[in-house]
Amino acid sequence: MCFQSRKKGLLTGFVKPDVQNKHFGGSHAALFFARIYKFNNKPATYDTDLLSIPPTKSVKFRGNPITRRNPRISGYCPVLNIPPQAQKQSAMFAKTHYLSLILLVINFLSIVHSSNVSAQTSQSTPSVFDYLSPQEGADITLELDLTELINNKKTNQYFPGSLQAGDGKMFGIEVRPRGKSRRRICDVPPLKLKFRKKELRAAGLDTLNEIKLVVPCFNDPESEALVMREYIAYRMFERINPTYSVRARLVKITFRDKHIEQTKAPVYGLLVEHEEQVAARLGGDIVEYFNLPADSIHTGQAALNAMFQYMIGNTDWGLNDIRNVYYLKPHDGSKIRVVPFDFDFSGLVNAPYAIPNSKTGLKNVRDRQLLADEIPNAALQQAAQILKSTQNTLLELCQASFLPEKSRVDMESYIKKFFEALGDKGKIPQRIKADLR
Repeated sequence: MCFQSRKKGLLTGFVKPDVQNKHFGGSHAALFFARIYKFNNKPATYDTDLLSIPPTKSVKFRGNPITRRNPRISGYCPVLNIPPQAQKQSAMFAKTHYLSLILLVINFLSIVHSSNVSAQTSQSTPSVFDYLSPQEGADITLELDLTELINNKKTNQYFPGSLQAGDGKMFGIEVRPRGKSRRRICDVPPLKLKFRKKELRAAGLDTLNEIKLVVPCFNDPESEALVMREYIAYRMFERINPTYSVRARLVKITFRDKHIEQTKAPVYGLLVEHEEQVAARLGGDIVEYFNLPADSIHTGQAALNAMFQYMIGNTDWGLNDIRNVYYLKPHDGSKIRVVPFDFDFSGLVNAPYAIPNSKTGLKNVRDRQLLADEIPNAALQQAAQILKSTQNTLLELCQASFLPEKSRVDMESYIKKFFEALGDKGKIPQRIKADLR
């Protein structure tokens, strides 16, 4: 789509055709030709958007007066009343170029479609996400003007940088701040890494080129431990439901701040899949359907998400406002899956800045409340049994060697209390009534 200049006497491109014009008639053809004529920098006599001309205002086209007609008249397609002489001179030329425009649009749409198909089938090729995290705690080095990024953390400005993988391979990247609460609270906000597709192709990698990065909120061991704890939450849901989950991988990051020419001590960080990669890997599309009817969502997946969120003590999510969950619409036409992410407000992580959902009435994130309105008890019972079957695996995750001893003890105790409350029969706890469908 081209654009029309508001500068007097100059038309620099096309404007969007009137949506009410269903046919390509004589005066419409003349209108189209007028736009091409002036786009080619030939003499022009009017100085405003054609579609904004009042019905009583006259302007000139090639020295002939033209006036706007009422486009709302039933059955009348042309917007302008252009003299017959002008119509005759331009109709054939305009139709030829109109066809060219249609072919151009079709070609563009085919490119977009090919791009989408490539994204949907891209998981046959390894991604940069996988390349950077071949094992737990893989090393990466991130070089950029970190000081300037922190000073501009409330913006979405990208900053140039480079990323070195553990094997020494370098990637040129762009980095920007992201997130909401942590962007406001933390010294170093969560980051979004954007890779160059050309470099990814050259490296034999998929062109899914965006990754989320979570780093310690502050420069202290406690903040680093919170990142590790959130990583455990991600891994728990991945163990519970490997088919429909967001992948997160623990990495060891070394920052080189170009602003002060300083290399910081390595810290643990968290690589999290971008939503485009989640959609491509799971064979679907991420959609945003607000106020989605309950029968449009896969009940079993919704119940599993609700019970998992209850287990880790997280109330910072919602289906009605699509908060901290993805709606994945599978390409096979099946019902929408709920895929959760972002667990730093959970009781399992227990971040000092975290607060419970105000709808729950809870005072502390360590307290649990099941948000499962409109999810049938039978589905919740089944989800509870799935959690019970993975109890030992989940408790083992709490004993990861990289976790500080204090975090290991605390997380194991917190998860054990959930299973004790659940009991052998998978007793469903009290639910709150909230608009969470």
